[in-house]
Amino acid sequence: MEDSAGGHQGSIEEVLESVREFRETPGRQASWLVERVGVRDLVSSLSSGLLTRSDTDQVVDAIRSVIRELVGTQSGSSEAVLRMTDLVGASQLVDGLGHPAACVRELCVECIMLVARDLGEGSSDQGLMLGLVAALDDDDVSVSQGAKTTILNLGLDRVIFDNQRVVEKFKGILDGTGASKEVGRVRGIELLIEGWASSASEQGRALLDEKLKAGLNPGDLLSQLAWFESIAPFARVPGGLEVLKDTGVIEHMGNLVADGAAEEDVERALVAEGILRVIAHMMAPENFADPDDEGKAEIFLPLLNASGLLLNPSIELSDSLREGAALCLGTFSTTFGSSGWK
Repeated sequence: MEDSAGGHQGSIEEVLESVREFRETPGRQASWLVERVGVRDLVSSLSSGLLTRSDTDQVVDAIRSVIRELVGTQSGSSEAVLRMTDLVGASQLVDGLGHPAACVRELCVECIMLVARDLGEGSSDQGLMLGLVAALDDDDVSVSQGAKTTILNLGLDRVIFDNQRVVEKFKGILDGTGASKEVGRVRGIELLIEGWASSASEQGRALLDEKLKAGLNPGDLLSQLAWFESIAPFARVPGGLEVLKDTGVIEHMGNLVADGAAEEDVERALVAEGILRVIAHMMAPENFADPDDEGKAEIFLPLLNASGLLLNPSIELSDSLREGAALCLGTFSTTFGSSGWK
């Protein structure tokens, strides 16, 4: 029976046999596999539930070869758009995002990028966009990171903020509601910060501001420390440090460090020590390789003033807290040199 996407419909065994022959024959073009098996059978085999992990990996690699050949020879043409959509239809992609194998979910994220790109900026499939946002919460880092990268490439406004239903899904991930996990919340905040400069959506900017400020008051100090640790990598994101300053995060961190010195409270001292190490991580030299980064030194001055208090010998503090302060001040000097203290 002829498959409308090319080739003949066959059993799972026939699909796997053809995939193995394709992989074992150097120089064989992916079009041979499409003619031999058919696109629909190739894609459908992944959802059959009959493949081993090794079989799944081989089929995923074969589909990637088909996509590379298709896009490489026809990218930008109407035929390419039609065949790509036929190869990885929207419903199959959304279903694939729930596949038990991470390599399949990662492939679906990659395909969403290709389909959405080929369909043009004016077109967005709500199902695909909802699936892509949901993938931010995936347990596998390659899938969640791939989803974040794809959303950034397609544009936050197009994927999220142009559709209220997708906005609500995204907010649910940021809030940790339902089955959402911590990885989704962190990836979502990363997404908002990294897309800050390119998004024209006031809704997106207001949402980032809201979530960062909400993270300052999670209910207890130790939870707050965990929050600071999660946002430390944002110092490497273009514009991220300025966002943390403008939303009051940097100032609040400095206040908590000062509190660790001013009050005889073991928990506050532990939080202050943890924050000092987070600050040192944020000020690491590799985060400020650009010569223009020198001006960012002043952002850290409130934190340095608080750290300096902890080196006062007249204040009774633990050795670990003083070591944290020394680490923070030393890292600042290493990164910004004497000019940073101006």
